[in-house]
Amino acid sequence: MKCKQGVFIMSMVFLAAFSGCKKDDTIFNGYFYSSQPGSEGQLWLYLDGSNKGALPFINTKQIGFTGDSIKKYALPLPIKAGKYKLEVKDQSGTIRAQGKFKVTTNKVSSSGGIGGQEVVMENGEVRIGVSY
Repeated sequence: MKCKQGVFIMSMVFLAAFSGCKKDDTIFNGYFYSSQPGSEGQLWLYLDGSNKGALPFINTKQIGFTGDSIKKYALPLPIKAGKYKLEVKDQSGTIRAQGKFKVTTNKVSSSGGIGGQEVVMENGEVRIGVSY
């Protein structure tokens, strides 16, 4: 009898602890770019191992670092709140930059492995510049 009561109490504690958790399904407008040109030709963006398209080079020193100026030239992708593995590869498949980033309703964070990332969240948009 005590075992059943213990299981019941533990179940109630578990439900109480996790009933307030809600999955964040927010989708952000994402804009990706390289802050330096690919020395080996076109660069490609991969998120979680999937090729998302050609990564454009944007010289932010010439056009400025504002959201409007970057959005004109960057690779636009919808980004759902969550964690992502980012890779940038050249035409031969060599990884030039690699890291991880996380997007939530309130913030963004990143950690690098190869190269660097500049991640900015502003007005429901996420801009990610990659360098190597």
